[in-house]
Amino acid sequence: MFVVYWLDACHGCDARSQFQSFRAEALSEAPQFAESLCRRQAQGEDIGFVTLYSENP
Repeated sequence: MFVVYWLDACHGCDARSQFQSFRAEALSEAPQFAESLCRRQAQGEDIGFVTLYSENP
């Protein structure tokens, strides 16, 4: 299983932690999703602390 975690509205006091889970078979989907969040952050969207977690069964 893979999980991408990030913060929404990280520059205000209403920061919310978010996550998206991916099946173990979705090896390429999780990093692509994390990269899309990083691109949005680079474009100025209020997103922070993007990280990818993987669990080995």
